[in-house]
Amino acid sequence: MAAFESPVEANFLSEFHENKENVEWLEKVTAKLGADRLSEVSALYPMLFERIIAAMVARNRSAEIFHLIELYLSYFDDFDLANILDAELKDEQKLLEAWPIYMYGRDKQGHPVFYDELPSSDIANLFKVFTAAAAKEDEAKNSESDKMNSNESKHDDADDEYGFSFDSVSRLWRRFRFKFYARLSREKQLESARRETTILRHVLVWDLRNFSYRRFAAHFSMLVRIGKTVITDEQLMFPETMHRVLLVNAPWSFALLWKVISTVIDTGTATKIKIVGADESLAAMLEVIDIAQIPNRYGGEGPWEVRLGLTAGTKNADVNVDDCKSI
Repeated sequence: MAAFESPVEANFLSEFHENKENVEWLEKVTAKLGADRLSEVSALYPMLFERIIAAMVARNRSAEIFHLIELYLSYFDDFDLANILDAELKDEQKLLEAWPIYMYGRDKQGHPVFYDELPSSDIANLFKVFTAAAAKEDEAKNSESDKMNSNESKHDDADDEYGFSFDSVSRLWRRFRFKFYARLSREKQLESARRETTILRHVLVWDLRNFSYRRFAAHFSMLVRIGKTVITDEQLMFPETMHRVLLVNAPWSFALLWKVISTVIDTGTATKIKIVGADESLAAMLEVIDIAQIPNRYGGEGPWEVRLGLTAGTKNADVNVDDCKSI
């Protein structure tokens, strides 16, 4: 087993309480929302409110704290995030094959490593699979007349071009991503309990090995729309959770896409991102992840099978999340 360093956020909570402004804002938030409401959210996303407060205070944007929390809670309720782990998504395995995401191993500080292989996927198939699944979910929820009215109210130019309701499909991929992030959060809780420390962050590896500028250009407007939606949502819903981002196997043609994506990335997050070509990818990963924790497909020696949407390389099955004393 690899020797893990102490995670950079190990002392997050004690450092949070050392800042008087942080504590005052937490008291205001607790008074406004109630302790029960805070506990409901924190059960799934530990220290969520503390992380929002700390991030905004550090950026001298404390006036936005209540607005961000209210927006967060609107998503939490709308998508029923308290129960998202039990949610059934139509054709979930097909969704994962179209948009491959999974956890594999840990970095040198014990953070889960999250792999996202969307840039290397068949984009046309992605739209097809998510559209079909969204249609099934709509059919299950609505009567025929309700669907007709819904489609008329949501019809726009993008729908004409791609033949589906952007709002309907975007709701599905939000649920798809939120469910995965809930699993990721639970993995951090379990790992925190096992290591008797606090782990709130993860490493993201974004694989660009099969990125095609031509394929990207053919779906430019929709991919930009998806990208902005996903990045904006996830910066709001999962604050201060990104430890490092590695964009690996990047071809030179990725530069155009990056110019678009980078416009909606928080400045603090941008400093954690490293983009490397195929020749440098394994070396960049080894800076933060031991080779025994890296999948074979990336040149590593990890012994576990990749499990789409789930985790490979964990021994947490015997840990009860209710026993996570450090969170």
